[in-house]
Amino acid sequence: MIREDISTENKSVISDKRLLRLRRSNLTETAQCQGFRVSFACDQNTREKSFKLTYQRYREVGLIEGLPGGMWYTIFHALPSSTIAVALLEDKDNNPISTSTLIVDDKVLGLPSDSLYKDKIDNLRDMGRKVAEVSCLAALPYDKGQNAFLHVFRMIGLYSIYKGIDDLIISIHPKHRSFYELMLLFEPLEEKVRYYPYLKDAPAVLEHLDMRTAPQKYIDTYSKYPKELDLSLFMLGPDRIYLKEPNLFFKDLECLEPMTFNEFYYFFVEKKPIWQELDRDKKVYFEELYPGLTEFISRKMTNS
Repeated sequence: MIREDISTENKSVISDKRLLRLRRSNLTETAQCQGFRVSFACDQNTREKSFKLTYQRYREVGLIEGLPGGMWYTIFHALPSSTIAVALLEDKDNNPISTSTLIVDDKVLGLPSDSLYKDKIDNLRDMGRKVAEVSCLAALPYDKGQNAFLHVFRMIGLYSIYKGIDDLIISIHPKHRSFYELMLLFEPLEEKVRYYPYLKDAPAVLEHLDMRTAPQKYIDTYSKYPKELDLSLFMLGPDRIYLKEPNLFFKDLECLEPMTFNEFYYFFVEKKPIWQELDRDKKVYFEELYPGLTEFISRKMTNS
């Protein structure tokens, strides 16, 4: 765990560990985009690729059982404020190699991690902080997938700043703590390990990154290293250009419209009965978000 009150000696040890990991993993070298592109999933086909990759990786690491349709997503993906980033190979099939979803705290649904950590997240809400969660993160387990993960994380992070998010949270397996805390500069919101019942009781710890101070934190942490190992240059661009001119990053990428009624029906009615399992209040809420949706679904189900 990285803390502000640790001794100077311990800070030096942490810095040495970080530098060693940078050199061994070639994080900054492999951060150069090679053979893939990162974008937001703004259509049914790209969303489906993201959901299939998440399902594939969750199955491979034993988090979930086999599911019809071979996709993993939740009702949070139906929120117009949710944003999916995905890295696609530049091949004929545009196969996905990494993905993650930014879910903004919602007045009705809240956040996915509320199921385990509502008390901790409420502490942030009570301070008037705008919170978002990094969810459904998946990457293929080889160099190109891990390379793409950094690009996906950078896009999610910059976009959260662009959208005025104060705190970025993520629930991770305890074995990944050292990477998130040492390299990505997250800090724990909860030391105690809790367990997700719908992911085979997978252990999790809740981490967070203060997005108001994160850019300077990256500069302070990484600018002391040789330029080729300065991860802040990758995350923020030279002279923080990605923060100063966000359109350089998000022009032609941002989803201007929410998913269509047909997409909603495909994912949340046809492929998974998520809509049918929602309580009345949540259906009313989605009708507010998508006026006319209830009638559309009713008509489609009648005609199917």
